This record gives sequence, structure tokens and C-alpha cells, in this order.
Amino acid sequence: MKKEAVLLISLSLILILSIALVSAGWFSDFWSKITGKAIGPDTIPPTAPGTPTVYPNPTNGTATISWTAATDTQSGIANHYLNRENYDVNGNYLNTVVWVLGADTTSTTYTFGQGRYVFYLNAKDKAGNTGSYSGKSATLIVSSNPSPQYTLTINKEGTGSGWISSDINEGIDCGTDCSKSFNPGAQIFLDIVHPDTGSKFDGWTACDSTTGTSCILTLNSDRQVTVTFSKVSPITANLSISIFLSKNDFRVGEKITLK
Repeated sequence: MKKEAVLLISLSLILILSIALVSAGWFSDFWSKITGKAIGPDTIPPTAPGTPTVYPNPTNGTATISWTAATDTQSGIANHYLNRENYDVNGNYLNTVVWVLGADTTSTTYTFGQGRYVFYLNAKDKAGNTGSYSGKSATLIVSSNPSPQYTLTINKEGTGSGWISSDINEGIDCGTDCSKSFNPGAQIFLDIVHPDTGSKFDGWTACDSTTGTSCILTLNSDRQVTVTFSKVSPITANLSISIFLSKNDFRVGEKITLK
């Protein structure tokens, strides 16, 4: 009886201690470290994303920012937040802009005006826990505003059809895709004109100049030019052949061959 009382008291003390530890959160933290899973509500924030890397493209004023995604073993990542610190060309801080991106997003591309930019990230999980920030990227320096590009559109008119190309300017292949963008001041030579079978080339309009079938222009704004094709009427002719034969030229039943 004495041993049973001691055992009962021991079990009671263990139960009281366990309740105390759970109430204090010690067991929950211990379980999370062992299994990676929380007991009860998710209160563990996601990991920090990797430090972003910036890949500038000077030709068009864009830059691609890439990073390693944050992780969360509890409820999962809800969003990444890309923070962009904006500075003027002299390095004076202006403000910070935050872009909300998807859970699986690990890169994005933007166009930037003149200035300096620094990027860093953090993430939030589906339980609402916000993780710590990543390291900051190297500074992106944009020394001038990107030049706008202008669009050339080739319109085709008339009863005929055909396509346009260029020996000089790459990317012009106006069969079905008849718009192309170029840098300001680009000189365009539309020097390959192919009327389809049964069509003929009639001329250009809105070019700066024309030479033969070629259209020449300079792009300092969006431009449209028009090429006209017309159908070629089929050629018909009536052929009449007269043959004069004398009865002395052949015998009855003789085969005659015309050459």
C-alpha cells in the first residue's frame, strides 16, 4: 500500500511538471526543434530569403533581381517582399518602395530611371509570421534615363498581297508581323519587296524617300508607312489558225501532222 502511494504521488508530480512545461512553451519549442513542426498555432517565422543579386541590362535600362526563396516548414510561405531603397544620382536617400511578390517568385525584372538602388527581401508565412530581412544587394547605378524606342508599322493595302523585309535592319519580316521597335534615330531600309503570285508592287507612301521598290526613313517618333499591292489580271488571247490545202497536196485517208 505504501509503494502504491509513492507511485501515485510520483505520477502526479510528473503530470504537474509536464503541464507546467507545456504551459511555459518549453515542450513546444523542444518539439519544434526536433520535428520541425509546431504544436498548436504556428508562431515560427519563415527563414530569411537569400541576399539578392542584381543583373543590369544597359541596352534597355532594365535590371533583373534574383534571390533564393525563403522557407517555412509550418504553414508555408505566403509572400516575398522585395524592398527597394531609392537614392538620387549623388547617393542621397529618397524613399523605400516595397513590392509584394508570390511565394514561389525568385526573380523579377524592372525598368529603372536615373538613380541608385539597393534591394533586400523578407517573407511572410500563411500564419502571418514575418521573417527577418536578407542581406542587401550591391548598389545598382543607373547613370542616365533609358532612351525610348519608337515603333515602325508597315501597312499593306490594295487588292493584291505580298511581304516586306530588309537587308539592313534585322527583325523586319512583314508577312504577318508588321511592327518593330528601334532606337531613336535609326535609319530604316525596307528594300526587299516580294509580291505574292498573281500580285504586283504598286508603290510606297509616307516614306522619307523611295528608290525603286525601296522605302527609306529615319525613326524619331512612331511611324507608319504603307505599301500597296494589286492583283495582276490574267492574260487571255484568241488564237486563230487557218490552213489552206489543195487536193493535190494529199491523198484521201492520208494522215496530216501539223508542226
